[in-house]
Amino acid sequence: MYNTKAYEKLIELEQKLTSLATSFLESSESGLDQVITEALAAIGEHFDADRVYLFQNDAGIDTRGTFSNTHEWTRDDVSAEIANLKQVDVESELPWFFSKMMANESVCVDDVRCLPDECRAEKGHWLEQGITSILVVPIYEGDALYGFMGVDMVGGTIARNELVLASVKMMAQLTKNAILRVRSENRLVRKKLLMESIVVLQQDYMDKGIYYGWCERTLQNLIDLTDSEIGFICELMHQDDGTPFIKSHGISNIAWNDDTDRFYNENVASGLDFFNFDSLWGSVFKTGEPVIANDPDADPRRGGYPKESGHPPLKSFLGMPIRDSGGEIVGIMAVSNREDGYSDADVEFLKPLLGSYGLLIEKSRLEQEKQILQEEKDVIDSELDRSIQEIEDLRNIFPICMHCKKVRDDDGLWNRIEDYLSRHAGMVFSHGICDSCMVEHHPDVHGKKNK
Repeated sequence: MYNTKAYEKLIELEQKLTSLATSFLESSESGLDQVITEALAAIGEHFDADRVYLFQNDAGIDTRGTFSNTHEWTRDDVSAEIANLKQVDVESELPWFFSKMMANESVCVDDVRCLPDECRAEKGHWLEQGITSILVVPIYEGDALYGFMGVDMVGGTIARNELVLASVKMMAQLTKNAILRVRSENRLVRKKLLMESIVVLQQDYMDKGIYYGWCERTLQNLIDLTDSEIGFICELMHQDDGTPFIKSHGISNIAWNDDTDRFYNENVASGLDFFNFDSLWGSVFKTGEPVIANDPDADPRRGGYPKESGHPPLKSFLGMPIRDSGGEIVGIMAVSNREDGYSDADVEFLKPLLGSYGLLIEKSRLEQEKQILQEEKDVIDSELDRSIQEIEDLRNIFPICMHCKKVRDDDGLWNRIEDYLSRHAGMVFSHGICDSCMVEHHPDVHGKKNK
């Protein structure tokens, strides 16, 4: 007998899948989550399921690692599990299930309670969520396990037929392709912004040089690139006694009252100094490695902050060392409060910006050292010129006896003045007698001369 109702439902499903396929193709990053949720709802509602969900590999595309429930649809009277299923080590917690996913095989269990002993881990895990029947299809990208899409029944049984399996597989592939397309587009946009950020950094350096508060545009680009709320860029410095501290080149205003806002505005132009290395950012310098803390309050490296006084909450943190060309740490870039936390992929992505900033700090320091050396040289040259002049002045002063008028030479010998000047100045003397001496020494001759 021809089943008109079943045929109509099939047509309805085909139309829905076609519409969703178009939505996936046209979806942007901001609208993709909504399209995925609609796709899961379409599967769940059409096949009278209780829960439909998507798990993705936390590392992106990999055959190992943890998996997280990123999207989920449930009936109104069924509990959601999405918040409880983050970073699940599927390989160790659900070994039989994971082996099926790795073999690119779908898992369809009519009655979870009847699973054999080899599936005891899966049986306990699923029954804990109230699952009585389950269908899961693996999602592959090339040879790598990207994730999986599943359908749960809580108290009932999933209809085991090719239409259900084919529909879930089709929706899984559409979802994966849309996510990868959006991610690829997003990567291109982020790479473009990263390159633009490096250009801006270099332009600001050439226009302004490094001073405190010079890199506001770079700091904002860093925050935008990481989808963060706040951040700072600081240089590692030392006091005269060698005590290390960091001084801000750029820092977000996180003031929570009038006093902290006033302090920020009065001091940000000259750079804010931080000395507490027993902190998340301090761990960057202690270990020489990036610090990722997606649960800062529970992280043993944290230094604490005055939450009681109104300090904004720290929900996640990423701190990265800035190094010069020799690998020496010269500063830190840090961002906070991205909604879904940070990962090693963020550090890898930002390496070009970190490297560029490190080279500019190094260049600035070399220029400062060069200027200091030039100033020291100018002082030395000035002192040398003065000393030379003093020597010249001393050379022009020679000791002469106040009685006999002999001159003392460099060997301490006394010489007639004409002999001294002949040797040192090359002068030739002819001898005569002045009128005064004529009167004094030859009065008789002087008298005759005047007669």
